[in-house]
Amino acid sequence: MFELGGHLIDMVHLLLGPPAKVTPFLRHDSPAGDGLADNTLAILEYDGAMAVIETAAMEINAFATRRFKVCGTGGTLILEPLEPPAARLCLSQAAGGFKAGWQAVPLEDLPRHVRDFDDLARCIRGEARFAYSTQHDLSVQKTLLQASTPGSVV
Repeated sequence: MFELGGHLIDMVHLLLGPPAKVTPFLRHDSPAGDGLADNTLAILEYDGAMAVIETAAMEINAFATRRFKVCGTGGTLILEPLEPPAARLCLSQAAGGFKAGWQAVPLEDLPRHVRDFDDLARCIRGEARFAYSTQHDLSVQKTLLQASTPGSVV
């Protein structure tokens, strides 16, 4: 969870903020004799919402099926895969130029981290301010540690 779940936890924080409760499920299920928690799940609880983050280090070709799914009362958005990005949207009613029902949403494909490093360079040169506060980063790291800390590893 600590290695693979951080960016997903960051995305959840951007949408919902810090969770009220974090429940980790950390297991060692691969045949490797290292005892590492390689099959993990964390439930982040909010008032009126839950987020489920799962990682499995032994998953074959995991990049092809990495996804971020947001479900709401008016629709669902699924980003899958995350890289290169592809998105599907389902709306209960037409909105924002999108029809009701399932449809593909075109997304720009950028090489990994290009915008992040461009933004960092502009901030270092004093041309821009950091998009996220240190409080946001601290909160994400706190949640990541809660999601990665075993009550017990089975």
